[in-house]
Amino acid sequence: PEEFDYFHELITHEEVSRLMTPGFQDGCFGGKNISITPLLVFGTKRMREEIVPKSLKGLCKTVLAITEPFAGSDVAGIRTTAKKTPCGQFYIVNGVKKWITEGYNADYYISAVRTGGPGKG
Repeated sequence: PEEFDYFHELITHEEVSRLMTPGFQDGCFGGKNISITPLLVFGTKRMREEIVPKSLKGLCKTVLAITEPFAGSDVAGIRTTAKKTPCGQFYIVNGVKKWITEGYNADYYISAVRTGGPGKG
């Protein structure tokens, strides 16, 4: 779904809100709702083709890991780093994430990490 963007996420939130059970909604869909869009926008073709359909069908759980004990949800203050391995195929991630919605039982974590210096990067 190349056209999927935040407008489509808005539609998802609006339609699910008709259940009028916010605690149930957050428990069932909170992590998925905030993780699918970055996965579609920044994920590889393989991720979009394999993980997104499984998540939308309820066959796996995806979550967004941004919050850190030092920065909270301030993305510019993130300290978790990702450095490429010498072969250039993988990243080694170092850092701490906390308070991840539905993180206790997720299959895939879409993590905000720093690949450059302070600020943007």
